[in-house]
Amino acid sequence: TKFPVEPYFYSKKQSDAPIEELERIIIGTTIYNRSENGKWELYKPADDKSVTLMILSPAGFIKKTTLDGRAVVVYEQKSTKQTDKKEFDVKTRYWFDEQNRLLKTESVETARETRETTRSVTVYEYDANIVIEAPAVDFETLFRESAEHLKNKSYRLKVTTENFDAGATTPQGRYVLGAEFTPSGRSRTKIDFGPDSPVPPVEVISIDGKTYRRSGAGRWRVEDIPVSETHDLIPLNAGKFIEKTTLDGRAVAVYEEEHGVSFENDDYRIRIRY
Repeated sequence: TKFPVEPYFYSKKQSDAPIEELERIIIGTTIYNRSENGKWELYKPADDKSVTLMILSPAGFIKKTTLDGRAVVVYEQKSTKQTDKKEFDVKTRYWFDEQNRLLKTESVETARETRETTRSVTVYEYDANIVIEAPAVDFETLFRESAEHLKNKSYRLKVTTENFDAGATTPQGRYVLGAEFTPSGRSRTKIDFGPDSPVPPVEVISIDGKTYRRSGAGRWRVEDIPVSETHDLIPLNAGKFIEKTTLDGRAVAVYEEEHGVSFENDDYRIRIRY
């Protein structure tokens, strides 16, 4: 009997023993974990160099019986499991229904040296209406994972900034910043203040610590970029999940972050969505 391996998978482990509850969602090659109903986090398997060897014997027919009112056939398979430190004798039973669907497995592992035994029972329920979606994971984890995608990659970004009056209704100005970056540390930036602005576009190219700048269609000049004044941001809301939606046809999760900052004798509240 062959079992399909689906790219979407959800599991939840519970135990009567004093260990934490673990939930896991697998979508393709992405794994999400959370413990004790905590925050969802992206999971990366550790570099485990241990080796487990399984020696299987042919499965044998045991009997025909019923399971929860359904006719089933039961098979049993014996095997030996060897890890770096222990050897186990394993006996596994399988329950199949008349449609050749696996309904239940029961596995008993016995350590050869200590004779300690572990029993594991798995029950399968078939439901075509199951839907699994990626959870909203911890904001800091998402930001860190996103930064990893930019390492050793060429990418571009576009920033559109609009200013409004005190009532946030009347536009007071708008400019667009476009930038490109390469893995070698080179960058090109252009700021466009719009066709109605008396300020010409500004272009800046950075290569190996040197900065080149020009305004409009003027000449390129090498210049020193002064270190800008920094301002401490006071976090008011760190990465609150907002919604799941689509962006340019791609499924996305939206988070919102708020900060407070003081600048030129005034206080500002900054709200950023990701």
